[in-house]
Amino acid sequence: TNISSGLPYIQTGQGFYVKAKPGGGTITFTESCKSVLASPDRLLGKPSEEIFQSATFLSSEINSKKAGNFIRLELSNSKNTDEAIIVFTEGANAAYSTGDAVYFTGSTVSLSSLTTDMQNVAINFMPAVDQITEVKLKADAAVSGKVKLKFTDIHLPKDFEVFLEDDYLHTLTNVRSHCVYEFIIDKANPATFGSARFSIIIKDNSPVLMVNEMNVYPNPVNNILNVTVPAGNIKDVKWTVYDVMGNKWLSGAGVKPDVGDLPAGLYLIKFIDTRNNRVVGRSKFLKE
Repeated sequence: TNISSGLPYIQTGQGFYVKAKPGGGTITFTESCKSVLASPDRLLGKPSEEIFQSATFLSSEINSKKAGNFIRLELSNSKNTDEAIIVFTEGANAAYSTGDAVYFTGSTVSLSSLTTDMQNVAINFMPAVDQITEVKLKADAAVSGKVKLKFTDIHLPKDFEVFLEDDYLHTLTNVRSHCVYEFIIDKANPATFGSARFSIIIKDNSPVLMVNEMNVYPNPVNNILNVTVPAGNIKDVKWTVYDVMGNKWLSGAGVKPDVGDLPAGLYLIKFIDTRNNRVVGRSKFLKE
């Protein structure tokens, strides 16, 4: 009862979710619900720019040029497959926000990723890949048994290595070279499934200036942040400041960023070599 939607028609063959209120409920479709005047089935047409081939992801934000860097993976057993995607884009929020798609369970296997505020999502928009080092996964199944986690698409720059960390078996697997990971889910052992077992670890192997070589001071800082650039590595840098949620606050050039207008808190500063536009270092600082 009292069902309303900005999209009142369900096209022939189109899937949809129903989220029930506590206590359950029913939806009854009768012949009178049919509409012969509905607009053509444009939702079922092939998008002109099809970045993701799966019909699971119909989000217009994903099927856009923003989705340049992403990881797509799937979990399967002998009967079913579920998939999740993590999209890395400049300016996205690491916490749950617009663009993220809430995950709905229902299959015999379930796979999703977690935002930084621990929301369970099927589509996870995260900040740019050079700002992210870890994304937690949630993997589950209806019954105990062997399942297979497969990284079907890793669309990231080659400088970035991608690992699957298994906290239960204490293993770290390079999923660029080993894209399939088989494991056992034991429903009697909560440590073998859920959100505490798996994480995706992202490591930047850029051969230029490494993160620990870029020093900033004073730290904590009130106004001017000084940057120490090792001699011979780079001449000119530009920088961007983000908060811990991935929101962009400031940007500029040079080795003396003025951060006086920032609210108090913890921030990440990223440095780019202006000659080749490559990330050459990062550091964290505390604004007083």
